[in-house]
Amino acid sequence: EERLGVLRAHPDLAGRLAIAGELTEDSRKEQAGAGLDRLSPAEHARFTELNAAYVEKFGFPFIIAVRGLDKDDILSAFERR
Repeated sequence: EERLGVLRAHPDLAGRLAIAGELTEDSRKEQAGAGLDRLSPAEHARFTELNAAYVEKFGFPFIIAVRGLDKDDILSAFERR
């Protein structure tokens, strides 16, 4: 339960916390560095869809080290998982 709590505490990639400006500074910088703050409406919709499906399947958000990746790399990894 403790491990799941840690996993569940991670924000969704390009999710509602990012949109609301409520990410920690480190998370904001990491997501911005990967271009997740500049998604098109279609890209954002895809991330939202994948976030929801991942949480439904596994019970915690998709987690990936975004440093050094761009939005296309992240989306590809997301879709593979």
